Amino acid sequence: EKIAEPRIGRVGRLFAGRIGNEFDAIAKAATDIGGKIAAEVGRAGAHALAQGVFAVVRGGNFWQGAAAGLVSSLGGSAFQAFCPPAIANSFVGVTAFSAVMGGAGAYLGGARSPEEILMGVAAGAMTGALNHASHSIFFNNRKQAYNYMVSQTRSTDGGRYHEVAAYELEDGTLVLPEKGNDVTTANVNHYNLRINSDGQRVITIKGKDYIVLNVTHTHIGTYAPNTANPLEFSPEDSQMADFMGKPIQILMDGHLFQVNKNNFLNPKMLW
Repeated sequence: EKIAEPRIGRVGRLFAGRIGNEFDAIAKAATDIGGKIAAEVGRAGAHALAQGVFAVVRGGNFWQGAAAGLVSSLGGSAFQAFCPPAIANSFVGVTAFSAVMGGAGAYLGGARSPEEILMGVAAGAMTGALNHASHSIFFNNRKQAYNYMVSQTRSTDGGRYHEVAAYELEDGTLVLPEKGNDVTTANVNHYNLRINSDGQRVITIKGKDYIVLNVTHTHIGTYAPNTANPLEFSPEDSQMADFMGKPIQILMDGHLFQVNKNNFLNPKMLW
């Protein structure tokens, strides 16, 4: 039983993330508010079923788990829809709010003991962290964002094989969705990234423009100074640096670099 629990947790995280990806695609494809609401209701129903099943597997009550999954999913969607973007895309904010909603859902489903309610809190936190907050995550602290990006990337011998990208905003770092990224590329074309009439690089979230100061992404592998391409700086990296009008930032081998086509042989190490 002590061995099975972590495995169940990993399977639960996989399902939560998968549900988020699938229903995100459905919501984006919807052309009217009715379709988007239907997508969120479907997402919540899928989470209710998944968390109910996993509650039973853990020895708990199906209805308590289902209620926790349903309420935390709906709550997370509402949180992201109505809160300011800096809060709505906050990893801590979405996860904490979904955790509280999960506990409340479990209580509505009949949970009364602290253990049962805590199981609902855990289910809600999983739903929030891996469903709603697994797409764009805002960090006020840039170093925390970089640590998160590195942990999501890992090295090639660490079992994970994709790059992670982020926008550097004026008040923090917005880590971008990882879906579709691979070992050599990270998609940085989100939120209508463009140059405005004032020459600023901007994105739009919920109708509001935000200035993008720079773009940061991870590279897998080991920094190799005194070689032909120590950071594995690619043509796509060069194009992004040209678009930004400045050296972009690359996280590699535990260090942060600023690099463009003029200094890729000897990139500037920030830390």
